Amino acid sequence: MADFLEDSEQNDRNICQTDFLADQFEKFTHDYREKTEPKCCAETDSDHSKCEQAEGKSKRAKKEIVNVTRKLQKALISLEMMPNASDLLIALRDINSQLRDVIVKQNSEFSTSTIPLPEYDTVDMQALLGTEEVAPQKSLLELVKEDQQRVQTNLDRILAEAEILLQEYDHMKNGLKI
Repeated sequence: MADFLEDSEQNDRNICQTDFLADQFEKFTHDYREKTEPKCCAETDSDHSKCEQAEGKSKRAKKEIVNVTRKLQKALISLEMMPNASDLLIALRDINSQLRDVIVKQNSEFSTSTIPLPEYDTVDMQALLGTEEVAPQKSLLELVKEDQQRVQTNLDRILAEAEILLQEYDHMKNGLKI
């Protein structure tokens, strides 16, 4: 009988935790919609130059990613046919998989698994334990912005490494040794 009550108590805790995470996610999506700045704003950008610049930059970035991905795939297929290109082949496969992972992470939508939801509400814990007992936490918007910047920096690094490896592939393909 006591085992049944313990299982029920654990289920209640799991339900409370799930409800709390859903509530935190709902707060985050509301704050994100209300507090983040759009790339172009009709009130401050009457001639829509910011919109055009942001759209042009986004298109160039996507085009660069697509071109590098295609070049990597072409190089991988060619290197698989070459007998003495194992080190470069391994490096290109690694960069290709890193690039795919970053693209997926960059294009993923917000969910309870993709954003760092807090385990507890800081305001409630400060009211319960006092301000000196609870460590300060950054807001979810700050954490998401930092994560997006980290992903963009990682993407830039991977693209630069891919370009270097593709140059090495071109030298190998053309018979030039570095």
